[in-house]
Amino acid sequence: MADRLAGLLRHYSLSARVFHSGAFCGQHHYAAPHGYIHLVRRGPITARSPVHEDLLVTEPSLLFYPRVASHRFVAAPGDTAELLCAEVDLGASTGNPLAMALPSMLLIPLADLPGLGPTLELLFAEAERDQCGRQAAIDRLCELLLIQLLRYLMDGRLGATGLLAGLADPKLARAITAMHDAPQTAWSLEALAAQAGMSRARFAAAFKDAVGVTPGDYLADWRMNVSCTLLKQGRPVAVVADLVPFLPKHRTAEGLGDAGIHDVGAVSAAPLGNAAVLPISWMYCRMMGAEGLQAATEIAILSANYIASRLIDHFPVLYSGGQSQLRSGGVAHECILDLRPLKDATGITAEDVAKRLIDYGFHAPTLSFPVPGTLMIEPTESEPLRELDRFCDAMIAIRAEIALVEAGTWPAADNPLKAAPHTAQALLGAEWSHPYTREQAAYPMASLRRDKYWVPVGRVDNVHGDRHLVCSCPPVAEYASE
Repeated sequence: MADRLAGLLRHYSLSARVFHSGAFCGQHHYAAPHGYIHLVRRGPITARSPVHEDLLVTEPSLLFYPRVASHRFVAAPGDTAELLCAEVDLGASTGNPLAMALPSMLLIPLADLPGLGPTLELLFAEAERDQCGRQAAIDRLCELLLIQLLRYLMDGRLGATGLLAGLADPKLARAITAMHDAPQTAWSLEALAAQAGMSRARFAAAFKDAVGVTPGDYLADWRMNVSCTLLKQGRPVAVVADLVPFLPKHRTAEGLGDAGIHDVGAVSAAPLGNAAVLPISWMYCRMMGAEGLQAATEIAILSANYIASRLIDHFPVLYSGGQSQLRSGGVAHECILDLRPLKDATGITAEDVAKRLIDYGFHAPTLSFPVPGTLMIEPTESEPLRELDRFCDAMIAIRAEIALVEAGTWPAADNPLKAAPHTAQALLGAEWSHPYTREQAAYPMASLRRDKYWVPVGRVDNVHGDRHLVCSCPPVAEYASE
């Protein structure tokens, strides 16, 4: 059988660095941006992580985290475990499909890994010696252990679908290995089926069932990953030139040739569109990983519900879930504030609130979408609690300003919301005809005296600007005279 790992290891380096060998007590948190392999020589020890339930490990075992996954080991008071721990890198951050195909964590008793026995004995023995070259020796032995572990996983058909399932199938493995070894080859479905010794139809169906994607889609992803990896390694562009014919392209562009298994299709919907838009989202997903995306989503939903719960007493919240345990009724990742009742009562519109927010140091949220007369607030996973509170405080203060309009203290046509945003030039002018003070306009909250954003432009008539285009460039006549 062809070497199923050679092509992968040629493009994605495998590395390991042992950083602990010996007694373990108390607890330790592992959260560096790489994978880990832990060899529990003696337990008991408890493994905790967001990617799995708490695990009590009592027998000698291997715990493998192939990708970034925060986890913590805890030894009970009075217990002393014995561990060998190593940082590992399988190229998951650069798109190694094998690393991405592995589960988030694997727990395997060492008794179930007899083929790894000699390597484990050498590794443990070398780790216990204090000799020259010890660190290099145990690091290389750990890398050998990783390769043997990957062999074990490929032969054991780990998972019903995915790359490991494909590599476990002797026929499909020949086609997959051929793609890995020669991504620059213009593979056709017939050629890959011949590698597998199967008919075209049977190969295509078997590949999709085992790997989960079509042969063409897998090959396209592999070529893209290889190209990116070579460029990241600083290799000359000429080295990647053989893969250029297989890059994404649009069917309406010239010089495409015949469509085939190597025709990836367009990244952008139009030939002259911005092809960088979609890769930005793709790169974000790849860098975050499944666990990171889930955590970001959870934080965003939690933040939106926090905002809704703080503002529900001041503004109606649309599309709440009606959940009694939440003050706002519960929202998804968006909190939509309905300002239409305030417009009917005071003449203050959602646009007025959006412009007033600029005086408070905020770029306005989405205005009048998906419902006219509303503000849609979508806090991202990167917003800290302090910033969420600052925004909520600003919205509550603005609601208090609207209440003064309701009470008749300020005229409906002349108040801080209708004149917002306020520039420094307007506030420093000799004349001030508004019924509210300069201080109320510039510093509606005390915190703004310490950190204030001064808007360079005052109130703009949005509708007039949309309907009457004003070009800031010189007239054409000036160009003609040059």
